[in-house]
Amino acid sequence: MHTKEDLLKYKRVHGLKEEISIKELSLLKKGMPVQKIIGFIKMGSIKIDISKNVLIPRYETEEVILKSLNFLKPGMRVLDLCSGSGFIGLYIKSKIDVDVVCSDISLESFKQMHINKKINKLDIKIIKGDLFENIKGKFDLIISNPPYIPFSTTLDKSILEYEPKMALFAKNNGNAIYKRIVNEHYKFLKNNGYLVFEISDDNSKFIKSNNFKIEKDINGKKRIAWKHF
Repeated sequence: MHTKEDLLKYKRVHGLKEEISIKELSLLKKGMPVQKIIGFIKMGSIKIDISKNVLIPRYETEEVILKSLNFLKPGMRVLDLCSGSGFIGLYIKSKIDVDVVCSDISLESFKQMHINKKINKLDIKIIKGDLFENIKGKFDLIISNPPYIPFSTTLDKSILEYEPKMALFAKNNGNAIYKRIVNEHYKFLKNNGYLVFEISDDNSKFIKSNNFKIEKDINGKKRIAWKHF
């Protein structure tokens, strides 16, 4: 659970007044993450509003994005599945002139992505659907940070109460969504394209069995998985 010091530090980093209101203190005591109290995060050159019921973007995901940028050239097409706040797709669009399509099954995510598209003034296409549902055409890169936590995992109360469970947990020991994407991607990925995932140590065995290359994040945890087709 975050402390007052965490909230003040977060405000300092984001250039906000280093003071805590009575309302903010109350939310902090209830276990609300500081990012949700402030209502947004800044990463790279983008600002991501997280006022809706969406996952809070993590810095580990930025590492996955930076890896994917190595595979892209201007004019390519990118599909971001399980987009949540739109963080991945918007970050990519802010760095390179590619066509980006973001898709998520959640209505909250759909609304949140439109908010963030407007805030950042970035031209991305937003689709509501279950993975490849409603997706047309083929892409040079498909990237996803899907729900990947096994249901048996115990998470902090602040995560369970303030972030959507459907964006966190997946069946089949956390691998259910990966399996669906791996099984269906060929219809939507161009020849010579890339499939990129954010993963955790829990998923590495399944991912490796599908011949993905796995790289560790800055904390030494298995985080980035990619495959060239």
